[in-house]
Amino acid sequence: MKRFRLSCTLSLAALTIVCLAAAAPAGEVQADPKPQDWPQWRGPGRDGKAADIKAPATWPKELAQKWKVPVGAGDASPVVAGGKVYAFARQGGDEVTLCLNAADGKEF
Repeated sequence: MKRFRLSCTLSLAALTIVCLAAAAPAGEVQADPKPQDWPQWRGPGRDGKAADIKAPATWPKELAQKWKVPVGAGDASPVVAGGKVYAFARQGGDEVTLCLNAADGKEF
């Protein structure tokens, strides 16, 4: 049973990579991501820093939530690229990859 579960997990991880690669049109994959992209765990430089982001001179008293989507349990970092949010999570007994519109949270 452990062998099946491991191969299933590895297959899902491979499927996630293939889906992410297929979701980007040819020529769109760049060595340097756009400033608003968060293409991997801990960000573009894998250091948790959001470079090229200009903080506002003054912050509002309260931030407004744009959208919220339950994705399930998991330890994976979301990926933001090309106006899409990719999330890998567990829903019940299944491991799923979701592709959401970054503007409104709707699933593609």
